[in-house]
Amino acid sequence: MIRFFPSLIMGFILLASFSPTLAGHHKAGVVHAKIKPLKEVVAERNAESQKKLRLEERAPIATPGKIIVVYKFKCAGFARQQDAMRALAAMIQHEREEAPVTYASSPLIFEDGDMGAVDQHKSIGSYNEAVKWQDENTVWQAHLKDILNSCDISPDDIQTTVAQTQ
Repeated sequence: MIRFFPSLIMGFILLASFSPTLAGHHKAGVVHAKIKPLKEVVAERNAESQKKLRLEERAPIATPGKIIVVYKFKCAGFARQQDAMRALAAMIQHEREEAPVTYASSPLIFEDGDMGAVDQHKSIGSYNEAVKWQDENTVWQAHLKDILNSCDISPDDIQTTVAQTQ
């Protein structure tokens, strides 16, 4: 232990003598990191957030291969439309809670005043499974009947368009 002690002391002496040389590139009182003003940081973050939102808004509605189904029907009169919209909203809520297959659905009012809905399914198989469930589900059928009665239409009056995203 005594043999290493002089070596250890010599090491500290050498380190102490070279430290000013190694640290000489620093000037007293100079900060090398620039700190941005808070307003500039906030502005940059807002710009990044806005860019992210624009990208999300411009993103495709659905990825390739998804099935989009648009339902459209006439429903004359404001009171009838309101009744039909309530029944349609209840139908969509029932689908979300009870359907064995997951799909997205939203009610629509078209530019010409017609009503309807748009659905997004993962695949044509998923769409077919949803249609089968709808045909067999008595609660879903009751909601459909409410919509048809509110608008004084039949199932044949509902235009259905099925498309696949590319």
